[in-house]
Amino acid sequence: MMNIQKPELYTIFDHVDYQGNTLKNKPCLLHEDLVVTYEEFNQACCRTANGFIAQGGKPGDGIALLMGNCPEYLYMFYGLPRAGFYTVPVNVALKKDGLRFILTNSEVKYLVVDDILYPNVTELEKPLGK
Repeated sequence: MMNIQKPELYTIFDHVDYQGNTLKNKPCLLHEDLVVTYEEFNQACCRTANGFIAQGGKPGDGIALLMGNCPEYLYMFYGLPRAGFYTVPVNVALKKDGLRFILTNSEVKYLVVDDILYPNVTELEKPLGK
């Protein structure tokens, strides 16, 4: 029996890359009728990080995620830290003062929000930040 040496995997990003390259076409995510392979998942995570960089995001910037359960949330959650961003998952049940508190005190620079949750943000009226 041959002993196959696995690379050292230190971070979740190492695991996502490794699985994307080794499990390629095996299903990674199943959401409603959508099937996302490991390779597609890895690529989507990279595109997400690169998209924020292309829009002027810098390593160290914070990004709040106000999103329901969907593949895009996972692309953000696993892809953005790969490029040096930090993510702040926001409870979708938060409104007004609770939402304002999280968005202000987490010092995020960006907010990613689902269409369905966008009204929670517009209810805040006053600008966010300190």
